[in-house]
Amino acid sequence: ATLRGGLGELVEALAGRIEGEILTGTAVTALRYKQQYELVLDDGRTLTADAVILAIPTYAMADLLAEHDAQIAEQLSRVIYTPVTTVNVAFNRQDVPDPFDGFGVVIPESEESQLLAVEGMSVKFPHRAPDDQFVLRAFVGGQARADLAALPDDELTALVLRELAAIFGIEVMPTAVHITRWLPANPQPPVGHLALIAEVEQRLQTILPHLSLTGAGMRGQGIPDCIRQSQALAGQVWKNEMAQAPLLYHE
Repeated sequence: ATLRGGLGELVEALAGRIEGEILTGTAVTALRYKQQYELVLDDGRTLTADAVILAIPTYAMADLLAEHDAQIAEQLSRVIYTPVTTVNVAFNRQDVPDPFDGFGVVIPESEESQLLAVEGMSVKFPHRAPDDQFVLRAFVGGQARADLAALPDDELTALVLRELAAIFGIEVMPTAVHITRWLPANPQPPVGHLALIAEVEQRLQTILPHLSLTGAGMRGQGIPDCIRQSQALAGQVWKNEMAQAPLLYHE
């Protein structure tokens, strides 16, 4: 399931309702710490903060933290992110062999396909295309075939059409093709990942207090996992900051 206008609607809604200042389309290029944190933005501005949460990929965390501690940066860099490219292909619905009423397929390596999976977008999200069109989304790349995710658009399109013909018997030309590249995309935690993250967090407390880490590369990459981690962390950060803040009001 998703929102009618895509998950971007969720981001826009959060940015519109959360109190305080929300900066979108803004990158942090450097992180400094003395008694407070200073975040240097890509537009030249500097923000100060008592506490910071980095909710970014682990390789981006490593870049920001490298000047503070080489060991932490190296440990975070161990998390490998695999590339994935999605190819959305639209056909005239009348040209798609019937029946096609499933959400799609996940393709095991034993099938020796060059695709990771195929989603029936017009089945899962019928509002995404006109009624006379049928849209499939192919996933290419992953850990085993990372090279395919970087193919030029024309080669990638030809590859996907060959695979769709072999799997679904669709041998007509598409009415539209849209390619999106996620390079890198999905974190692939190694064996011992949780112990590694616990060690990073423990070391971080002594070097950069009041700085916390969360995100898909930490303790689960799904949206529910990210929400769970972030809610728990936000509550803990708030509790810690309130415990150290001066008592402003009393009854």
